[in-house]
Amino acid sequence: MRARRSPLAASGVLLAATASLSAADLPAGTRLLVRLNQNVYSHAVANGQPVDTIVIAPVRAGAETVVPAGWKLRGTVTESGVLPGREKRARLRFAFAKLVDDGGNATPVTGKLAAVDNARETVDAEGRVLGVPAQKGLPKDKAALLRLGVDLDPVALGLIEAGNQTVRAAVGYDRGTEMTVELTAPASVPTVKIGPGPKDLASDAELKKLAAALPARVDASEPLNVLIAGSRSDVEAAFADAGWTATDKLWARAGPAAFVALAAKHGFRPAGAAPLDGQDAALSFEKQANTPAQRHRVRLWARTETLGGKPAWIGSAVRAADLVFDKAAGTYAHRADPKVDTERDKVLQDLVFAGRVSARGLVARRDAKGAAGDDGRLAAVVLK
Repeated sequence: MRARRSPLAASGVLLAATASLSAADLPAGTRLLVRLNQNVYSHAVANGQPVDTIVIAPVRAGAETVVPAGWKLRGTVTESGVLPGREKRARLRFAFAKLVDDGGNATPVTGKLAAVDNARETVDAEGRVLGVPAQKGLPKDKAALLRLGVDLDPVALGLIEAGNQTVRAAVGYDRGTEMTVELTAPASVPTVKIGPGPKDLASDAELKKLAAALPARVDASEPLNVLIAGSRSDVEAAFADAGWTATDKLWARAGPAAFVALAAKHGFRPAGAAPLDGQDAALSFEKQANTPAQRHRVRLWARTETLGGKPAWIGSAVRAADLVFDKAAGTYAHRADPKVDTERDKVLQDLVFAGRVSARGLVARRDAKGAAGDDGRLAAVVLK
């Protein structure tokens, strides 16, 4: 069973409001969304090695910010290598012990890993990352083989195919991998004062008029839930700073490219993405960890309208939760996570965290609401 992805809201992580909770108190169970500041691989680290991460979404209690984005969460490696026993699965475990503010002041905390975003591994109840079980031999069914390619680096499949040897996948995460850390004990942090953020566009008349005139969906299953105002170069730079990769560049990398080659070798091809008014997206960005099955994706179409004097782009933000293989058609496609509001809010928060946003807002649109997890609102940002 895969670890569940922690929800991410545009306003950050919200703590439950209780009478005893102050702006400086973090109860046990609080979750912090962080990004790795280094590469970490189970076969190349030792117990006690430092682990450095940065908080990417503020933790709030009501209207108060308890932990702002930009603080550091630090810990150490406490387990690595391969689990003893029959399966001999790779393992990796961290212990988080220090929350560091912008001034370098450290607050003791106790935390464990709860989830790794868009990764192929599982995280157990103790916070231990468990790698994919060792593989020997290849399944005869093509769809099953491709499923194995999703869970095991497709490059390693060549070793199995060539020599029928056992392959054990290491647990490895590159710098920029996003994770959820859960506090296992209460912690008190210094009260912080946060300066003004981006201008609020929620009541902006120009945005409301523009949102009402824009299409609400690409098709029945894909909403248009993001509006970005800025030049093409500004949009590209903003997503790069926020840790996103242009789709063509992402899928040209070794791992994804190897999976595509494996699929093509066995007669499978990717299903095409739906166009908007007959036009393919002009820009597309993705974010993934180490599996082709899961990814964050934003597709953007250029518009003739403007917002705040800048060119407008309408976009679809959807998280791919899995790969689905169609044997009859010889295609594979990503299955979308129905929680599209969470994905929309993630895009908004990522761009704000990157320091690229001068104004932002959520605006409702008539007849745009979809199924559960899709409230129909449009997230708008004006880039600096």
